[in-house]
Amino acid sequence: MTALPPVERRPTGGAGARVLRVLILAACVGVLAWWVRSLGPRRILEAALDADPRWLALSLCAVASRYLIWAAKWQRMMRRTGRVGFGTTLRAILSGTLLNLVTPSAKLAGGVLRAAIVQRSTGWRMALAYGWSVADQVTNVLGDFLLGGLLAAAAALSMPPSAGRRALLLSGIAAVALPVFAVALRGRTLRLVRRPGVVKVAARLTPARFREPGPDGPVPGWLEPVLAPLLRTGSAWYEVSSDIALGAASWFSLCVANAMVFRALGVDAPLFGIATALVLAAFAGTLTGTIGGIGATEVVLIGLYARLGIPPEAAAAAALVHRGTYYALSVLAGSLALVVGSRRRRAEPPSEILGRIDGNIPNE
Repeated sequence: MTALPPVERRPTGGAGARVLRVLILAACVGVLAWWVRSLGPRRILEAALDADPRWLALSLCAVASRYLIWAAKWQRMMRRTGRVGFGTTLRAILSGTLLNLVTPSAKLAGGVLRAAIVQRSTGWRMALAYGWSVADQVTNVLGDFLLGGLLAAAAALSMPPSAGRRALLLSGIAAVALPVFAVALRGRTLRLVRRPGVVKVAARLTPARFREPGPDGPVPGWLEPVLAPLLRTGSAWYEVSSDIALGAASWFSLCVANAMVFRALGVDAPLFGIATALVLAAFAGTLTGTIGGIGATEVVLIGLYARLGIPPEAAAAAALVHRGTYYALSVLAGSLALVVGSRRRRAEPPSEILGRIDGNIPNE
Protein backbone atom coordinates (compact mmCIF):
# COMPACT_ATOMS: atom_id res chain seq x y z
CA MET A 1 0.00 0.00 0.00
CA THR A 2 1.31 3.42 -0.92
CA ALA A 3 1.72 5.49 2.21
CA LEU A 4 0.40 9.00 2.41
CA PRO A 5 3.17 11.59 2.50
CA PRO A 6 3.31 13.20 5.94
CA VAL A 7 1.70 16.61 6.35
CA GLU A 8 4.58 19.00 6.53
CA ARG A 9 4.99 20.93 9.73
CA ARG A 10 6.37 24.39 9.31
CA PRO A 11 7.09 27.15 11.78
CA THR A 12 4.01 29.21 12.53
CA GLY A 13 5.60 32.21 14.17
CA GLY A 14 7.49 30.68 17.07
CA ALA A 15 6.62 30.38 20.74
CA GLY A 16 5.06 33.84 20.86
CA ALA A 17 2.49 32.98 18.21
CA ARG A 18 1.66 29.69 19.94
CA VAL A 19 1.19 31.44 23.27
CA LEU A 20 -1.03 34.05 21.60
CA ARG A 21 -3.23 31.33 20.07
CA VAL A 22 -3.57 29.63 23.46
CA LEU A 23 -4.49 32.94 25.10
CA ILE A 24 -7.09 33.69 22.41
CA LEU A 25 -8.58 30.22 22.81
CA ALA A 26 -8.67 30.58 26.61
CA ALA A 27 -10.30 34.02 26.31
CA CYS A 28 -12.98 32.77 23.88
CA VAL A 29 -13.79 29.72 25.97
CA GLY A 30 -13.81 31.87 29.11
CA VAL A 31 -16.29 34.33 27.61
CA LEU A 32 -18.49 31.43 26.46
CA ALA A 33 -18.37 29.82 29.92
CA TRP A 34 -19.23 33.14 31.60
CA TRP A 35 -22.12 33.69 29.22
CA VAL A 36 -23.53 30.19 29.79
CA ARG A 37 -23.16 30.63 33.56
CA SER A 38 -24.93 34.00 33.51
CA LEU A 39 -27.84 32.57 31.49
CA GLY A 40 -28.12 29.54 33.74
CA PRO A 41 -26.69 26.19 32.64
CA ARG A 42 -29.79 24.35 33.86
CA ARG A 43 -32.12 26.49 31.74
CA ILE A 44 -29.96 25.92 28.68
CA LEU A 45 -29.77 22.18 29.34
CA GLU A 46 -33.53 21.91 29.81
CA ALA A 47 -34.12 23.74 26.53
CA ALA A 48 -31.72 21.38 24.74
CA LEU A 49 -33.25 18.23 26.29
CA ASP A 50 -36.74 19.30 25.20
CA ALA A 51 -35.65 19.41 21.55
CA ASP A 52 -37.68 17.37 19.07
CA PRO A 53 -35.43 14.44 18.02
CA ARG A 54 -37.03 14.28 14.58
CA TRP A 55 -35.93 17.81 13.70
CA LEU A 56 -32.49 17.11 15.18
CA ALA A 57 -32.19 14.06 12.91
CA LEU A 58 -33.13 16.22 9.92
CA SER A 59 -30.48 18.75 10.95
CA LEU A 60 -27.87 15.98 10.85
CA CYS A 61 -29.06 15.08 7.33
CA ALA A 62 -28.56 18.71 6.32
CA VAL A 63 -25.02 18.66 7.73
CA ALA A 64 -24.34 15.46 5.78
CA SER A 65 -25.69 17.09 2.60
CA ARG A 66 -23.06 19.82 2.99
CA TYR A 67 -20.31 17.24 2.54
CA LEU A 68 -22.11 15.48 -0.31
CA ILE A 69 -22.58 18.74 -2.26
CA TRP A 70 -18.99 19.73 -1.48
CA ALA A 71 -17.65 16.39 -2.71
CA ALA A 72 -19.73 16.56 -5.91
CA LYS A 73 -18.41 20.08 -6.53
CA TRP A 74 -14.75 19.16 -6.00
CA GLN A 75 -15.00 15.97 -8.06
CA ARG A 76 -16.56 17.99 -10.88
CA MET A 77 -13.63 20.42 -10.71
CA MET A 78 -10.91 17.75 -10.72
CA ARG A 79 -12.48 15.89 -13.64
CA ARG A 80 -11.25 18.72 -15.84
CA THR A 81 -7.87 17.03 -15.42
CA GLY A 82 -8.73 13.33 -15.23
CA ARG A 83 -10.84 10.64 -13.58
CA VAL A 84 -11.39 10.94 -9.84
CA GLY A 85 -13.82 8.77 -7.91
CA PHE A 86 -16.57 10.28 -5.75
CA GLY A 87 -15.57 8.02 -2.86
CA THR A 88 -11.98 9.28 -3.02
CA THR A 89 -13.16 12.88 -3.13
CA LEU A 90 -15.57 12.49 -0.20
CA ARG A 91 -12.99 10.60 1.85
CA ALA A 92 -10.41 13.33 1.25
CA ILE A 93 -12.84 16.10 2.26
CA LEU A 94 -13.94 14.33 5.44
CA SER A 95 -10.35 13.55 6.43
CA GLY A 96 -9.21 17.12 5.76
CA THR A 97 -12.15 18.56 7.69
CA LEU A 98 -11.28 16.40 10.68
CA LEU A 99 -7.70 17.66 10.63
CA ASN A 100 -8.87 21.28 10.42
CA LEU A 101 -11.27 20.78 13.33
CA VAL A 102 -8.68 19.36 15.71
CA THR A 103 -5.65 21.49 14.81
CA PRO A 104 -5.09 25.29 14.79
CA SER A 105 -4.01 25.20 11.14
CA ALA A 106 -6.13 28.01 9.67
CA LYS A 107 -7.56 25.28 7.37
CA LEU A 108 -4.18 24.73 5.69
CA ALA A 109 -3.29 21.29 7.05
CA GLY A 110 -6.57 19.80 5.85
CA GLY A 111 -5.90 21.03 2.32
CA VAL A 112 -2.49 19.33 2.28
CA LEU A 113 -3.98 16.06 3.54
CA ARG A 114 -6.75 16.17 0.93
CA ALA A 115 -4.15 16.68 -1.79
CA ALA A 116 -2.15 13.72 -0.50
CA ILE A 117 -5.20 11.43 -0.59
CA VAL A 118 -6.07 12.49 -4.15
CA GLN A 119 -2.45 12.10 -5.26
CA ARG A 120 -2.27 8.57 -3.87
CA SER A 121 -5.50 7.56 -5.59
CA THR A 122 -4.84 9.14 -8.99
CA GLY A 123 -1.07 9.04 -9.35
CA TRP A 124 -0.94 12.77 -10.11
CA ARG A 125 2.00 14.90 -9.05
CA MET A 126 1.50 16.49 -5.65
CA ALA A 127 1.70 19.98 -7.14
CA LEU A 128 -1.33 19.21 -9.31
CA ALA A 129 -3.29 17.56 -6.49
CA TYR A 130 -2.50 20.43 -4.15
CA GLY A 131 -3.47 22.90 -6.88
CA TRP A 132 -6.95 21.37 -7.03
CA SER A 133 -7.15 21.55 -3.25
CA VAL A 134 -6.28 25.26 -3.40
CA ALA A 135 -8.84 25.81 -6.17
CA ASP A 136 -11.51 24.10 -4.09
CA GLN A 137 -10.71 26.15 -0.99
CA VAL A 138 -10.67 29.45 -2.88
CA THR A 139 -13.99 28.80 -4.63
CA ASN A 140 -15.49 27.79 -1.28
CA VAL A 141 -14.39 31.09 0.27
CA LEU A 142 -15.77 33.03 -2.69
CA GLY A 143 -18.99 31.03 -2.33
CA ASP A 144 -19.16 32.09 1.34
CA PHE A 145 -18.87 35.74 0.28
CA LEU A 146 -21.55 35.22 -2.37
CA LEU A 147 -23.93 33.64 0.14
CA GLY A 148 -23.19 36.23 2.82
CA GLY A 149 -23.74 39.07 0.37
CA LEU A 150 -27.05 37.68 -0.86
CA LEU A 151 -28.23 37.16 2.72
CA ALA A 152 -27.21 40.67 3.73
CA ALA A 153 -28.95 42.19 0.72
CA ALA A 154 -32.11 40.15 1.38
CA ALA A 155 -32.12 41.19 5.04
CA ALA A 156 -31.63 44.85 4.10
CA LEU A 157 -34.50 44.83 1.62
CA SER A 158 -36.82 43.53 4.35
CA MET A 159 -35.93 46.39 6.72
CA PRO A 160 -37.55 49.83 6.89
CA PRO A 161 -35.52 52.69 5.36
CA SER A 162 -32.65 53.70 7.65
CA ALA A 163 -28.91 54.28 7.71
CA GLY A 164 -28.39 50.72 8.97
CA ARG A 165 -30.44 49.33 6.09
CA ARG A 166 -28.36 51.26 3.58
CA ALA A 167 -25.08 50.10 5.14
CA LEU A 168 -26.25 46.48 5.19
CA LEU A 169 -27.34 46.66 1.57
CA LEU A 170 -24.03 48.18 0.48
CA SER A 171 -22.05 45.53 2.38
CA GLY A 172 -24.13 42.83 0.71
CA ILE A 173 -23.50 44.27 -2.74
CA ALA A 174 -19.77 44.50 -1.99
CA ALA A 175 -19.67 40.87 -0.83
CA VAL A 176 -21.44 39.69 -4.00
CA ALA A 177 -19.14 41.83 -6.15
CA LEU A 178 -16.01 40.15 -4.75
CA PRO A 179 -16.50 36.74 -6.44
CA VAL A 180 -17.66 38.49 -9.62
CA PHE A 181 -14.45 40.53 -9.76
CA ALA A 182 -12.40 37.44 -8.88
CA VAL A 183 -13.76 35.60 -11.90
CA ALA A 184 -13.40 38.64 -14.17
CA LEU A 185 -9.78 39.22 -13.14
CA ARG A 186 -8.77 35.57 -13.35
CA GLY A 187 -6.40 36.00 -16.29
CA ARG A 188 -4.74 39.10 -14.84
CA THR A 189 -4.26 37.30 -11.54
CA LEU A 190 -2.28 34.57 -13.30
CA ARG A 191 0.03 37.21 -14.77
CA LEU A 192 0.37 38.84 -11.36
CA VAL A 193 1.44 35.67 -9.58
CA ARG A 194 4.31 35.24 -12.05
CA ARG A 195 6.05 38.30 -10.60
CA PRO A 196 9.19 37.48 -8.58
CA GLY A 197 7.94 39.19 -5.41
CA VAL A 198 4.69 37.25 -5.43
CA VAL A 199 6.52 33.98 -6.11
CA LYS A 200 8.83 34.65 -3.15
CA VAL A 201 5.89 35.20 -0.80
CA ALA A 202 4.11 32.10 -2.12
CA ALA A 203 7.25 30.04 -1.51
CA ARG A 204 6.99 30.82 2.20
CA LEU A 205 3.34 29.75 2.30
CA THR A 206 3.56 26.60 0.17
CA PRO A 207 4.83 23.26 1.55
CA ALA A 208 8.30 22.43 0.24
CA ARG A 209 7.23 19.19 -1.46
CA PHE A 210 5.13 21.20 -3.93
CA ARG A 211 8.06 23.36 -5.04
CA GLU A 212 10.73 22.33 -7.52
CA PRO A 213 14.09 23.20 -5.91
CA GLY A 214 16.90 24.78 -7.86
CA PRO A 215 20.46 25.85 -6.95
CA ASP A 216 19.26 29.30 -5.85
CA GLY A 217 15.81 28.38 -4.56
CA PRO A 218 12.65 27.16 -6.31
CA VAL A 219 12.97 26.95 -10.08
CA PRO A 220 11.10 29.58 -12.13
CA GLY A 221 7.58 28.52 -12.97
CA TRP A 222 7.14 26.16 -9.99
CA LEU A 223 4.05 28.08 -8.84
CA GLU A 224 2.06 27.71 -12.05
CA PRO A 225 1.28 23.98 -11.66
CA VAL A 226 -0.15 24.80 -8.21
CA LEU A 227 -2.28 27.74 -9.39
CA ALA A 228 -3.19 26.57 -12.90
CA PRO A 229 -6.26 24.56 -11.70
CA LEU A 230 -7.64 27.77 -10.21
CA LEU A 231 -6.44 30.36 -12.71
CA ARG A 232 -6.11 28.55 -16.03
CA THR A 233 -8.14 25.34 -16.22
CA GLY A 234 -11.81 25.53 -17.20
CA SER A 235 -14.11 28.30 -18.38
CA ALA A 236 -14.19 31.27 -16.01
CA TRP A 237 -17.78 32.41 -16.48
CA TYR A 238 -19.36 28.98 -16.74
CA GLU A 239 -17.31 26.43 -14.82
CA VAL A 240 -15.61 28.59 -12.18
CA SER A 241 -18.79 30.59 -11.54
CA SER A 242 -20.74 27.38 -11.04
CA ASP A 243 -18.00 26.13 -8.68
CA ILE A 244 -18.54 29.24 -6.56
CA ALA A 245 -22.31 28.76 -6.64
CA LEU A 246 -21.97 25.15 -5.49
CA GLY A 247 -19.65 26.29 -2.71
CA ALA A 248 -22.38 28.68 -1.55
CA ALA A 249 -24.98 25.91 -1.75
CA SER A 250 -22.79 23.61 0.32
CA TRP A 251 -22.41 26.23 3.04
CA PHE A 252 -26.15 27.03 2.94
CA SER A 253 -26.80 23.41 3.96
CA LEU A 254 -25.29 24.26 7.37
CA CYS A 255 -27.62 27.25 7.61
CA VAL A 256 -30.58 24.93 6.96
CA ALA A 257 -29.23 22.53 9.61
CA ASN A 258 -29.07 25.38 12.10
CA ALA A 259 -32.64 26.43 11.27
CA MET A 260 -33.80 22.86 11.89
CA VAL A 261 -32.19 22.95 15.35
CA PHE A 262 -34.32 26.00 16.12
CA ARG A 263 -37.40 24.11 14.94
CA ALA A 264 -36.39 21.24 17.21
CA LEU A 265 -36.29 23.69 20.12
CA GLY A 266 -39.70 25.09 19.20
CA VAL A 267 -38.28 28.54 18.39
CA ASP A 268 -39.55 30.48 15.39
CA ALA A 269 -36.48 32.17 13.88
CA PRO A 270 -36.04 33.63 10.36
CA LEU A 271 -33.87 31.53 8.04
CA PHE A 272 -32.12 34.58 6.56
CA GLY A 273 -31.24 35.85 10.02
CA ILE A 274 -29.95 32.44 11.12
CA ALA A 275 -27.89 32.05 7.97
CA THR A 276 -26.40 35.54 8.27
CA ALA A 277 -25.46 34.90 11.90
CA LEU A 278 -23.83 31.58 10.99
CA VAL A 279 -21.76 33.10 8.19
CA LEU A 280 -20.53 35.94 10.43
CA ALA A 281 -19.81 33.56 13.33
CA ALA A 282 -17.82 31.19 11.11
CA PHE A 283 -15.80 34.15 9.85
CA ALA A 284 -15.10 35.21 13.44
CA GLY A 285 -14.02 31.68 14.34
CA THR A 286 -11.60 31.56 11.42
CA LEU A 287 -10.27 35.03 12.20
CA THR A 288 -9.42 34.19 15.81
CA GLY A 289 -7.52 31.07 14.71
CA THR A 290 -8.79 28.86 17.54
CA ILE A 291 -9.05 25.11 16.99
CA GLY A 292 -12.18 24.61 14.90
CA GLY A 293 -13.31 28.13 15.86
CA ILE A 294 -14.19 26.85 19.35
CA GLY A 295 -15.39 29.56 21.69
CA ALA A 296 -15.38 32.46 19.25
CA THR A 297 -17.98 30.96 16.90
CA GLU A 298 -20.38 30.07 19.72
CA VAL A 299 -20.07 33.46 21.42
CA VAL A 300 -20.78 35.34 18.19
CA LEU A 301 -23.67 33.00 17.35
CA ILE A 302 -25.36 33.50 20.73
CA GLY A 303 -24.93 37.27 20.54
CA LEU A 304 -26.32 37.50 17.00
CA TYR A 305 -29.23 35.19 17.80
CA ALA A 306 -30.13 37.43 20.73
CA ARG A 307 -30.16 40.42 18.35
CA LEU A 308 -32.79 38.56 16.32
CA GLY A 309 -35.10 38.64 19.35
CA ILE A 310 -34.56 34.99 20.29
CA PRO A 311 -34.72 34.28 24.08
CA PRO A 312 -31.14 34.10 25.44
CA GLU A 313 -31.41 30.54 26.78
CA ALA A 314 -32.87 29.32 23.47
CA ALA A 315 -30.14 31.17 21.57
CA ALA A 316 -27.43 29.51 23.69
CA ALA A 317 -29.07 26.08 23.41
CA ALA A 318 -29.43 26.38 19.63
CA ALA A 319 -25.82 27.50 19.17
CA LEU A 320 -24.40 24.76 21.39
CA VAL A 321 -26.62 21.98 20.01
CA HIS A 322 -25.88 22.95 16.40
CA ARG A 323 -22.15 23.19 17.00
CA GLY A 324 -22.15 19.98 19.02
CA THR A 325 -23.98 17.94 16.39
CA TYR A 326 -21.85 19.42 13.62
CA TYR A 327 -18.66 18.53 15.49
CA ALA A 328 -19.89 15.05 16.41
CA LEU A 329 -20.88 14.14 12.86
CA SER A 330 -17.77 15.71 11.29
CA VAL A 331 -15.34 14.08 13.71
CA LEU A 332 -17.06 10.68 13.46
CA ALA A 333 -17.24 10.75 9.65
CA GLY A 334 -13.70 12.11 9.35
CA SER A 335 -12.29 9.46 11.65
CA LEU A 336 -14.11 6.75 9.69
CA ALA A 337 -12.75 8.18 6.43
CA LEU A 338 -9.19 8.08 7.79
CA VAL A 339 -9.61 4.48 8.94
CA VAL A 340 -11.09 3.36 5.63
CA GLY A 341 -8.43 5.23 3.69
CA SER A 342 -5.58 3.69 5.70
CA ARG A 343 -6.87 0.16 4.99
CA ARG A 344 -7.61 0.56 1.31
CA ARG A 345 -5.07 -0.30 -1.29
CA ARG A 346 -5.02 1.78 -4.40
CA ALA A 347 -8.13 0.61 -6.24
CA GLU A 348 -8.27 3.12 -9.03
CA PRO A 349 -5.71 3.03 -11.86
CA PRO A 350 -3.74 6.24 -12.32
CA SER A 351 -5.78 8.69 -14.39
CA GLU A 352 -4.53 9.75 -17.75
CA ILE A 353 -3.62 13.42 -17.82
CA LEU A 354 -5.32 14.97 -20.83
CA GLY A 355 -2.56 17.03 -22.45
CA ARG A 356 0.21 18.83 -20.62
CA ILE A 357 1.08 22.38 -19.69
CA ASP A 358 4.50 22.73 -18.08
CA GLY A 359 4.54 18.96 -17.83
CA ASN A 360 1.60 18.89 -15.47
CA ILE A 361 -1.59 20.80 -16.31
CA PRO A 362 -3.92 19.82 -19.20
CA ASN A 363 -4.32 22.21 -22.09
CA GLU A 364 -7.67 23.92 -22.46
